[in-house]
Amino acid sequence: MTPKRVVASTLVLLVAIAAAVMGGWSVPDRADALSGSDFDPSNIISDANFYNANAMTQAEVQSFLSSKVSCQTSSCLAVGQFATSSRAADAMCNAYAGGGTESTAAIIFKVQQACGISAKVILVTLQKEQGLITTAAPTTGQLNKAMGYACPDTSGCDTSYYGVFNQIYSAAHQLVRYGNPPGTSNYFTWFPVGSPSAVRYSPSPGCPAPVITIKNLATAALYYYTPYQPDQAALANLYGAGGSCSSYGNRNFWVYYNQWFGSPTGTVDPLASLDDVSVRYTDTGAGILVSGWAIERSAPATTALVDIYIDQPNGTTKGYEIKANASRPDVGAVYTAAGPNHGYQSTFPATLPGNYNVCVFPMTGGAGGWLLGCRSVTVNGTAAVGSLDSVGATATATGATLTASGWGFDPTSPATSATATATVTGPTGAKATATALASGSRPDVAGAYPAAGAAHGFSLPVTVPAGPAGAYQLCVTISGHTAAGKADASVGCRTVQLGASNPAGVLDSATISLGADGRTSILFSGWAIDNAWLSTSIPVDVYIDRPNGTTAAQRVPTTGSRNDIARIYPGAGAAHGFSGSLVLSQPGTYNVCGFAIGQSPFGAANAMIGCLPVTVPQVTPIGSLDGFWMSASAGAPQVNASGWALDQGAPGTSIPVDLYLDKPDGTVQAIRTASTNPRDDIGRAFPGMGSLHGFTQSFTITKAGTYRLCAYGIAQSTYNRGNAMIGCRSLTITANQVVGSLDWAGVGGTAGNWTISASGWAVDPAVPSSPATVSIEVTKPDNTVTSLQVPASGARADVGRAFPAFGPAHGFSGTVVGVTQPGTYKLCAKGVPLTPFGSTTLLGCTQVVVK
Repeated sequence: MTPKRVVASTLVLLVAIAAAVMGGWSVPDRADALSGSDFDPSNIISDANFYNANAMTQAEVQSFLSSKVSCQTSSCLAVGQFATSSRAADAMCNAYAGGGTESTAAIIFKVQQACGISAKVILVTLQKEQGLITTAAPTTGQLNKAMGYACPDTSGCDTSYYGVFNQIYSAAHQLVRYGNPPGTSNYFTWFPVGSPSAVRYSPSPGCPAPVITIKNLATAALYYYTPYQPDQAALANLYGAGGSCSSYGNRNFWVYYNQWFGSPTGTVDPLASLDDVSVRYTDTGAGILVSGWAIERSAPATTALVDIYIDQPNGTTKGYEIKANASRPDVGAVYTAAGPNHGYQSTFPATLPGNYNVCVFPMTGGAGGWLLGCRSVTVNGTAAVGSLDSVGATATATGATLTASGWGFDPTSPATSATATATVTGPTGAKATATALASGSRPDVAGAYPAAGAAHGFSLPVTVPAGPAGAYQLCVTISGHTAAGKADASVGCRTVQLGASNPAGVLDSATISLGADGRTSILFSGWAIDNAWLSTSIPVDVYIDRPNGTTAAQRVPTTGSRNDIARIYPGAGAAHGFSGSLVLSQPGTYNVCGFAIGQSPFGAANAMIGCLPVTVPQVTPIGSLDGFWMSASAGAPQVNASGWALDQGAPGTSIPVDLYLDKPDGTVQAIRTASTNPRDDIGRAFPGMGSLHGFTQSFTITKAGTYRLCAYGIAQSTYNRGNAMIGCRSLTITANQVVGSLDWAGVGGTAGNWTISASGWAVDPAVPSSPATVSIEVTKPDNTVTSLQVPASGARADVGRAFPAFGPAHGFSGTVVGVTQPGTYKLCAKGVPLTPFGSTTLLGCTQVVVK
């Protein structure tokens, strides 16, 4: 391995932290107190401080990085994520579990643990080689050579070691190798510990190489890594350039270490603790509480001093020195010789919002102070987090209610419900307010802010008195705390137009209706809305002018559901429909007019939404007796009637129909039936009357002769002119015989199991629409008779053509089974009448021979 050397012309200039003066006293920065005369080239850093696998936690490394720079790019070490890889254990380092990307702090901490090189040493080397700790936007070249590893002065860099992880791991691995650990060769011997060695000031020819006796492995490792010691010119100007033979690598390492972590050769005293660094808020301001304990090992009963450095959001650093003399019984119980009075706790002002980095240095151990730890905290710059999600407006009798909905909380105490205040400012500047806890359940807020929980919703109704129409602004604030103390923060404003009424609507219908109580009414319906108050249901005044010149008036609410209106007016809802009725007192023409009544307290107005005429006629029922015919099944003849009837003074009402049947014997049978059958033809002919106006009725008859049927529509409207005949019809029924013919007979089947079949046609002229019954009778050779009755309902087109009045459905056929004897059989067909006043007729006979 070629030693790493710094080019003499390369300078890394150090910037000192200025001393802060607080409360009339000052604490000098450690770097300011440094003198080049304190530099010992033979003991730059102790082995204890160099080879320390537990020097810093990962959190402390991250806090340290964050405190040193305000990053401008994602490659800045404080925020960057860099690729890593796993490395197997060897004589220098334990195994490193890598893969994916890791933060700079994670890489430094894990390399410290694996290789045993202090994280402080790694941090100082990153700064003194490439200035990376304080660079806000490092270049790729800086990152590739982060630790200056494998970049000797005598040749170019080895690119196989490029990258942040490669540089940190490889440099730490090499720093351990310089000590020739067990399992390696004794290769590195030219800077022996305890023996004189010549160490050059610079690689420049002619520059001296004073002889020094290196006191420990850590200092030797630094010389193997950067093989030059600073000359007096470099030490005389610790933060600038020296002379022509000056080098700066190991000088800068010593200065940065002192500046950031205290003396690199001092003994770190572990008798101290940093317990808490947290932000505390009051109504007058914010402060940073720092607490812990510290004991001076060499004089445990004395009071130790603790220096605290706080990096401010504006880039400045303030220093404080406090005494560790507060009572800590828990510490005294463990360190009995020291006693309990070694606690420190103080709250330091935090007047600016932003990130603060707090580093604590116990001034113990004789080393002029050492870094106990650093913590970062954030002082809230926003008094509240939240949102005004929506504002709803509802008219009231005396003004309006504006309801603000949303969420909010104080980030300084997120689990506590904060106070929400809604303020409405009107066009004249008048204000109205409402205040309540923002404690409603908002699971969505809990999902976005798990530490806050869900109890941060608010719904604030603000009562606004009647005033001029115009823009009303509603703003919501949430009470909270910032660096300046208690404050209210706005979470949103919305402007709502509270306007004068602007009603609209439609009177959709006005119709006549007959009630169950027999009274006729006008039914009216429609919708109305106030465009200035869409979500408010407004009343409608309905005026009905009667035929006699008088006027009836009604006020009805618009609370009926009208989904069609909700679709047309988004946000208005569906409750804008109205309906009502007026009982009528006389026939004639009525005029129905609707007026939408505006309700805005900020300027009311009404609007006509339509007029519709309605005529209540004084009429008699109309209708028709469409049909009167006979039907019969065996032994049960009937006459049937059908038709329709309606009362134009009672739209949609099915009226009764009275039927009177005059019989041949001079008697009259009366039946009242209802006209409730569907008749779409009537609905089309009389729009608005409906279609349920058809009727059918049957009468059982027992005699032949002439029957006469008359139908009367029974008026139902209030102002009818009486009932009306809607038709009469006559029907003559004769005692005819069945007519027909036996057309065919034949034998089928097999010997011993023959069948005899016959076919023909038959019709009862009295009831030609119904099938007659035919009796097929077979006389056997032994004179016994077998009979079979069949309906004459089969298709016979020839019969239909010959007797058009009968139709074709009068054919019959039948088969007698179980014929077992050979011989001559006689088959006869007889027509059986459908009515009791007909007679059986022989249709024909024939013989068939079975053999």
